[in-house]
Amino acid sequence: MPSYMSIPPILRWLSWVTPVAYAFEGLMLNEFYNLPFESDLMGASSNKAAPIEISGNTWLSGYDLPRSAFASATSIKVFDIFMVFLFAFVYDTLGKHCRRLRNSAIIIPSST
Repeated sequence: MPSYMSIPPILRWLSWVTPVAYAFEGLMLNEFYNLPFESDLMGASSNKAAPIEISGNTWLSGYDLPRSAFASATSIKVFDIFMVFLFAFVYDTLGKHCRRLRNSAIIIPSST
């Protein structure tokens, strides 16, 4: 996945109107923020695997999440959860309204 700043500016607004962006950001923060990870770096010392430790914050900084500059990680997670539920509510409401309009517009022909 490209980092936020590598996306052309004309397309960056999509992350603000896509529910998947909020879900992905919340999941990334939940899984990586303030957690240490250990990995093996191949070829570090005479072609043997050398364990290295990397923090979750370092890993997240490579993704350059769009809302990370505005608030703390906890606030962003709460905001992301709120936005996912808001999108679900709006889509559900629109779906019910469209079904109601479609059902009321159907004219059933009467038999003669």
